[in-house]
Amino acid sequence: GRRSQRHIIEFNNAFFRTAAKLEYLALQDDPEANALQRAYADVEQTVPDKLENNGLINIKLLPADDYQEKTLEHIADIVCELLDRGVESSEIAILVRTNAYIPLIADYFTKHLPDIHIVSDEAFRLDASIAVNLLIEALHLITHPDDILAKADIIKLYQCYVLNTGIDDNELLLSTNPLDEQLPEAYINHFEELMNLSLYELTERLFTIFELYRLEGQSAYLCAFYDQLLNFTSENATGIDTFVSEWEENLCSKTIQSDEINGIRLISIHKSKGLEFDHVIIPFCDWQLEKSQGNILWCRPDEAPFNDLPIVPIDYSQKQMMGTIYEDDYQHEHLQNTVDNLNLLYVAFTRASQSLFVIGKRNAPKSRSMLIEQVLP
Repeated sequence: GRRSQRHIIEFNNAFFRTAAKLEYLALQDDPEANALQRAYADVEQTVPDKLENNGLINIKLLPADDYQEKTLEHIADIVCELLDRGVESSEIAILVRTNAYIPLIADYFTKHLPDIHIVSDEAFRLDASIAVNLLIEALHLITHPDDILAKADIIKLYQCYVLNTGIDDNELLLSTNPLDEQLPEAYINHFEELMNLSLYELTERLFTIFELYRLEGQSAYLCAFYDQLLNFTSENATGIDTFVSEWEENLCSKTIQSDEINGIRLISIHKSKGLEFDHVIIPFCDWQLEKSQGNILWCRPDEAPFNDLPIVPIDYSQKQMMGTIYEDDYQHEHLQNTVDNLNLLYVAFTRASQSLFVIGKRNAPKSRSMLIEQVLP
């Protein structure tokens, strides 16, 4: 049974009625678009008469500058304010569109608000740890010195996180410095010597060479990682490669023990389906409606000569497909994406029973934030 407060129900009714209308208008040329309007015509929840005028909705669209950092600060402010008002941490949920944000948010709390407990299945996987990922990549490169991608990954982790140089990926890639010069000399020029160490000694040496002690919030991950390493080495003949492939197949998904049952839930919107929380925070509400790059749509051409192939991979994009024989395929897929995306937003917004906090980005075309910006008036 829903026990959402009046303002939450009324806000969501108004929001999704308007959002569905806008999405429908944007899809007008699409013969199937009526389905979208129908789907949201009967989505409105009735408000029981006896419900008092309670419930808080707070929507903040931040500028693009320092967007990630500002969002994390804002999440922390909201959480602190709720806890100050006497809310239990188990009544608060932070919902995100993709799991990639989970370790980011968990890390921020570990660093800045260590007393606030976060409960999440995904955040505490070993492969969410920067230190552990760097160790694994550094092991792998020793036995595959020609793996340029691994080398670039190590440089990125080392420069951006350990040395905290504040440069981003693109600047690293465009840098004219030879790759080897961007890595510690004690590592890159001493592979033979490093290979002679036992696996455990080797990871400890790498820990020191890469100065991983400079990273905060990593000790629980590293302890768990060393436990896994010791377990593995006591039972197996241990080449570096054997361990790295065991890591990729099994160990990477192991989690550090988080015994906190009581804490703020940090989960993906998908996982939140069917759950209900008094207070819901939805940060990074600016995901792109559709990924423009790298999406392939498999189409069945029905015109000669293209239909000699039963099925063809087409780059999924409006520019490429509209006005071609794949126009219908594009429209169908685009409609599906639109519906799925609106449903996802609906799931997220309707998890809240007392207060809903949404944090997005201002002037972000083709993103969920843009829809929010258009609907709000």
